[in-house]
Amino acid sequence: MHCCAAFQGSCRHTWPELSFGFLLAHGGGWSPGALGELRGLPGFQKTLAAAAVGKASCVCKTKSEDDLDFQETQDGNCGCQDSFFWNEAESRCQACTDGQNCQWNNVFANSLHPPELQPGFWAEPAAEPFRGHSVYRCFNTITCPSTNSACAPGRHGKACSLCLPGHFGSHDEPCSSCGDTTFGDNRLFFAAFAIPGVLCVTLLAHILFQLTSGHSSCASLGASHFRQNFRCMQLISVVSFFGVYWPTILTSLWDAIRALTSDLVRIPSLGCMLPHTPFAEMICTYAIPIVLILSALAWPLLNWLLRETLSKVGPSSANINGKWAVKMLDVLKMVVWVSALFFNTLIQKGFLVFTCVRSPNGVQTVVVYPQVECPSGTSAPSSEWLELLPFAIVYCAVVGFGLVGAVTHGARQMTRCMVASKMQDRGPWDFLATEYRDAYVWWLAVVLLKDLSVNIGAAVFTSIGSWQLL
Repeated sequence: MHCCAAFQGSCRHTWPELSFGFLLAHGGGWSPGALGELRGLPGFQKTLAAAAVGKASCVCKTKSEDDLDFQETQDGNCGCQDSFFWNEAESRCQACTDGQNCQWNNVFANSLHPPELQPGFWAEPAAEPFRGHSVYRCFNTITCPSTNSACAPGRHGKACSLCLPGHFGSHDEPCSSCGDTTFGDNRLFFAAFAIPGVLCVTLLAHILFQLTSGHSSCASLGASHFRQNFRCMQLISVVSFFGVYWPTILTSLWDAIRALTSDLVRIPSLGCMLPHTPFAEMICTYAIPIVLILSALAWPLLNWLLRETLSKVGPSSANINGKWAVKMLDVLKMVVWVSALFFNTLIQKGFLVFTCVRSPNGVQTVVVYPQVECPSGTSAPSSEWLELLPFAIVYCAVVGFGLVGAVTHGARQMTRCMVASKMQDRGPWDFLATEYRDAYVWWLAVVLLKDLSVNIGAAVFTSIGSWQLL
């Protein structure tokens, strides 16, 4: 005679050779099954009494009598109550974590199967017998749109945080195919457009700096309003990464603001030139301000070469003065001016490595890279996090504290010049405070310190959204 484990509804099997219907043993004993088999009652069922017979005698174990959080309907529908699932390995009902859909809508038998996930969450493949999911948060519901850990098109990996090989995209959207081109071809194509593009951008920034460095021009007034609003948008971009469950409408607004601020400092097609890894993406991000600064510093040399070349054509052609001349001091001023304008976006890139969010399984991960695990009281950091750590520290020290120090030095120089000239002249650092009155020439340094403290607070109070907001 063959014995096997029973499933829900095993009490309904009849003994074909004997016509007495159901024969159930007390407390999960053996019940006759079809074709002479003996079937054991599941761990969540019992009989009303020893030697009880009939379908009505097969009932579910309950919380009051058997310490199981079970619900039961009139048709013998056994299962865990809402917000619980059946832990098969330990034969008990276990509370669901965030990210799992455990609302059974009175069909409690569904709790006997692994629960589905909510969009925006991802789980590692469950072991047998099932004892629960290890649920990770994804960056958003776009990267993890399904209920079974399936990723958005072009994405793969833990929490769907990486683009497939040969694909590119941001951390918050599906990845697109690079086509049939190779890494080498894409690098050459990128360099052919990026090098002249960077030079044009830095020259444009120099021209805008010259036009808006005055106090009374319309361009200066318009630039002042733009700077104030742009700095506010950058601050909102930092706040959007806090460990807070934002309403859907705010999440959409944060995405739009990030596209205008923090997403400006990245290379969209990086996945077509390098393997898409957090290390490659962050190192390239850290290199962007360095490349822009070096390109800006190259303009005085290019300007000199241009004048020397034109001098060979004729004396009149070499007369490039005024707005056409690019001086090293002006370039240095422009670099400080632009860096101060984009300070929050630049420094946020460094502190993102330290800004972590807790997943439902208790693991803390980097907010934009859910597969990179941060250090916590219960787990050690992943190797990817340790690999990024020294670069992030150096970047934050140079960009963050270096720029704050430069602006503070400029404010001191303005103060000295105003004292020496009896408030008639601010000196060469005046460009840092064109929108501020004489009594507030230090205000830009205060604003940068505030932005720096917000990013530090987001990293120190990681996963504690209320403290981050304070």
